[in-house]
Amino acid sequence: VKYLTGAGDATDAFTEFHGRSTKAAKMLKALPHRKATDAELKARAHNGREALAKDFAAFRDELRAEGFFEPSPSEIVYRIAEVVALHALGIYVLLRTSYWAA
Repeated sequence: VKYLTGAGDATDAFTEFHGRSTKAAKMLKALPHRKATDAELKARAHNGREALAKDFAAFRDELRAEGFFEPSPSEIVYRIAEVVALHALGIYVLLRTSYWAA
């Protein structure tokens, strides 16, 4: 996958954005691809920031072990209720103003 100007490796970015998505993984596998040479892998790996990428991967693994990436049903319900409440408030304010009255 080309990354920015084509000189980087988008593996870490893909993992962060689409790590749990089976659809994204299927779409990625459907794209044309070729085996990278060892020289290319070494030159493009971690986009020249190997220490930073390894530290971030360790941090992500630590957060995953603590359960930060597991969905919480109560959080999902809260977020949906928040959106519904804000829409209801918006409709109420819209209907209570004289903007729409002729």
